[in-house]
Amino acid sequence: MLQEALYPGTASLLDKVRFVKYNLNWQQTRDLSFRAYPVLHSPHSNPHGIKLRWEGRSLAFSGDTEWTANLIDLSADTELFICECNRFEKDTLGHLYLKTLNEHKEDLNTKKIYLTHMSTEMLDQEKTIFERLYDGASITLW
Repeated sequence: MLQEALYPGTASLLDKVRFVKYNLNWQQTRDLSFRAYPVLHSPHSNPHGIKLRWEGRSLAFSGDTEWTANLIDLSADTELFICECNRFEKDTLGHLYLKTLNEHKEDLNTKKIYLTHMSTEMLDQEKTIFERLYDGASITLW
């Protein structure tokens, strides 16, 4: 199976996953609402960020992306925005870098931003104005 070949040990997880075909409108599944937003990564991968709403709260995840104005709508009115930030200074196609994120931080209407998908260059930085996620991190949302 391709899943097992690419990601050893994960094939059994597919039985526990419920796939939902989405579009660009708000959709409901049980008590969770979600909406996809197109982002800029490898075009053939059909990249999207996602916003989730549950019990009156919301969070968003950028997925892999360059800067796009869709990140403004994606992060709007959220408690948490998990945003990829792959590089510190060097621009890389399909990914954000910290300089660009800093330039647009006032456009992002969210209570908290956590960075993820960081390169060694980003991880080696002593400080950023945003908090960074790490393997095994736990976040209490509410």
